[in-house]
Amino acid sequence: MKKILLLLLLLPIVTYSQIITTIAGGHGQRHFGDGGSATTAGLLYPIGVAADKLGNVYITEGKWVRMVNSSGIISTVVGITNTNNGFDGGPATASVLTWPTGIVFDDYGNYYVADRGLHIVVKITPLGKIYKIAGWSPPGSVGGGGGDGYSGDGGPATDAMLSSPYGIAIDKHGNLYVADEADNVVRKIDSLGIITTVAGNGAGAGCCSGGLSGDDGPATAAELSVPVGVAVDTVGNLFISDYGNSRIRKVNTSGIITTVVYGLANPMGIIFDNMGHCYFNDVSTDVTYLYSPSDTTIAIIAGTYGVTGYTGDGGVATTATLYMPNGLSMDPFGNIYIVDGQNSCVRKITYNSSKVTQNDLESKNIRLFPNPANINVMVISSEIISTICISNLLGQVVYSHQYNTKHVQIDVADLPKGIYFVKVNGSDVRKFVKE
Repeated sequence: MKKILLLLLLLPIVTYSQIITTIAGGHGQRHFGDGGSATTAGLLYPIGVAADKLGNVYITEGKWVRMVNSSGIISTVVGITNTNNGFDGGPATASVLTWPTGIVFDDYGNYYVADRGLHIVVKITPLGKIYKIAGWSPPGSVGGGGGDGYSGDGGPATDAMLSSPYGIAIDKHGNLYVADEADNVVRKIDSLGIITTVAGNGAGAGCCSGGLSGDDGPATAAELSVPVGVAVDTVGNLFISDYGNSRIRKVNTSGIITTVVYGLANPMGIIFDNMGHCYFNDVSTDVTYLYSPSDTTIAIIAGTYGVTGYTGDGGVATTATLYMPNGLSMDPFGNIYIVDGQNSCVRKITYNSSKVTQNDLESKNIRLFPNPANINVMVISSEIISTICISNLLGQVVYSHQYNTKHVQIDVADLPKGIYFVKVNGSDVRKFVKE
């Protein structure tokens, strides 16, 4: 297995051109502002972020889950009061969490939240009802949680014990993966609610930071050290932010674990897009990376390596500064959301190839068909096409040709799957996806 060693002395490595803005918070570690603009509201130690299919953005912070709707208005959707005192199907607004961290949506509009303080995972339905789906509650416990430990594999997840669950992910079959941080394992909750361990042997559970061993063997026999982030790619491989070991590890569909990125500081939130690209934050070097498993390249897409701050809004994301970036998410439109933890805000980055604006990417002078494309893509222009240049996400030119027509069919069958940008006559740009 080819591995990537980040030679830190050689940084910066490849960088993107993306625009960064703040969409929520940024006013100190305070919880306020419901009913108003999210950019004037306060967030209290935000950790997790997830975007739904409608473009609403959900944030875990303090004891709450907040939602920023598509109009930019913020509200609390979990934890307004504590009148329900449980997670048994009552209103989520009446069930207070203790330390919500990871958050993820399924295809049906339900979202799942890991509560690091109560050692549970909860599910919130589109109707706003909340249920505990993992974690054991001792008799007489307050709030429906509190059973801290490592037990229950092979049985109902609601009878199992977790210890400081942090990151959470979901695969295309509806299986949930939970980074069981203090147990040094990753647990899987299947669609029937049965829990198993899929990575880590539990070494150091409850007392220590774990260890590093087991690469190229069964993932359940390997040692992890403070796993905090999990993500699943398009074919079902599991990726883990192994925080204490300063690396990203992969568990393939056969259950074999390997290291795919190492030499990091402390990786945190990790996600995949639908083209197989992996994104992750490094909380100690204050940057967001993109890793491409297909060609093992890595790039900085946000932040300035090793520089802490809160600057750069409205400019290129790679010249901005972050402060301990944590959770990470992507919406259906390809926008990326970063929890800028110690800046107590959520920031959004959008693609900006060679200083191309979002309006340019929506140019009405040209059309692409079909999009997504598989074998051929037709470029249709309202003006004579003199040149066409296609570049990938890294800005590398993969096609360039001169023409004298308004309609061009381009063979894209040999291009790797991914996102590409078609520039016509040096100005008009459209994005297309190669399936």
